[in-house]
Amino acid sequence: MNILIIVVVVIVVLLVVGAALSVRIVKQYEQGVLFRLGRVLGARAPGLRVIIPFADVLHRVSLRIVTMPIQSQGIITRDNVSVDVSMAHPLALQLRNLQSLVEIGVDKNTTVVFPAPLMTTIAELGTFLAREQAAATPALPPANDAAAIRTAAVNAAIGAPESA
Repeated sequence: MNILIIVVVVIVVLLVVGAALSVRIVKQYEQGVLFRLGRVLGARAPGLRVIIPFADVLHRVSLRIVTMPIQSQGIITRDNVSVDVSMAHPLALQLRNLQSLVEIGVDKNTTVVFPAPLMTTIAELGTFLAREQAAATPALPPANDAAAIRTAAVNAAIGAPESA
C-alpha cells in the first residue's frame, strides 16, 4: 500500500512539473517563435501557449520600439567645412551604415553599391548643407546706394519700368 501511494505521488509530481514546463506566456508586446528540435514551426501570437517540454523552445521577441542615444557624428564636406550632426534622424543611422559599408568594402577590396533611398538622403544632406552655407554667408550691401536711388527716381520721372 505504501508503494502505491509513493508511485501515485511521484506521478502527480511529474505531471505538475511537466505542465509547468509546457506552459509559456507571451506578453502583449511580444511575439513568440516556436522551434521544435531546432526547426522553426512558426510565430505564436500573445497569450498562453502550450509547448512540448524538451522538444519545443519558444523564443519571445519584443516588438517594442527601443530608442537609443546617438552620438554626434562629425562630417567634413567637399570644401573642408566640418559639420556636426547631432540629431536622432534616420539620416544619421544611414550615414553610419554607409561608413560601415565603405570600411567593409576597403577591407575586402570590393566595390560597394548603395541603395537608392540612401543616395536620396545623402542628396538631402547636400541640399541641407548648401542651405546652411547660404544662410551663414552675409548678403553683400549695395555698392552705391545714392546711385540706385537716383536711377530709380529718373526711371519714375520718365515712366520707365524699374530694373532689377
